[in-house]
Amino acid sequence: PDGAALVYVALAGGREELWRVPADGRAAPERLLTASGLFAPTVSPDGREVLFQRDVGGTWGIWAVPAHAPPRGAHVPRPVLV
Repeated sequence: PDGAALVYVALAGGREELWRVPADGRAAPERLLTASGLFAPTVSPDGREVLFQRDVGGTWGIWAVPAHAPPRGAHVPRPVLV
């Protein structure tokens, strides 16, 4: 919301990856999530989460993950509206 970072989805190996990158380009991008069916990411108003649309088994919903990459491993998406 403050323009300090961009979030986007990129295709890698047949699956989508959700990324966050600082807008000034001074730090490396952070991969937040790798999954299928990710679409239209946006940052929450408080900047703490990234919300996105996701198709799970033919059902679309809105999901969220924290706005920064975990130290290792991967975030587990939290359903917001499914």
